[in-house]
Parts: sequence; structure tokens; C-alpha cells
Amino acid sequence: KISEGRLSFNIIFRSWNLYIGFPLNLAALQLLKEYMGDCIGCKDGQMHFSCLKSGIVESCIPSAEQFVGRQ
Repeated sequence: KISEGRLSFNIIFRSWNLYIGFPLNLAALQLLKEYMGDCIGCKDGQMHFSCLKSGIVESCIPSAEQFVGRQ
């Protein structure tokens, strides 16, 4: 959406791995939004996300626990 010269994204994910997918998706989508804005001459706007199902996939649990300091 372009409003008042700013490009904003409204994004819906069906499912989201909060440990790996969340930070990588946010970073990639922000870079995409900035790139698109530059191409069409818009300033950077907001991002709004919705997710129908979120969690941490089983294979990521040991790494996530280590990240937060749990053994």
C-alpha cells in the first residue's frame, strides 16, 4: 500500500517458525520494501504482520533453549 508517499506492507503468514523464520523473514521483507520503495520513488513505511499459526519446530528447540540460556 502506498499512502502519503510511503510504501507499507500488510503481510499474512499461514505459519511461522518463530526461532528461525521470524527474524529472517522480517529482515528480508524490510530489505524488499526498501528496494521496492527506491524503485518506485516512495519512502519507507510500516510493516504489519499477521500469523495464523506460530511456534518453534522440534528440530530448532535445542538451539532455541541454548539461545535463551536453558539447559
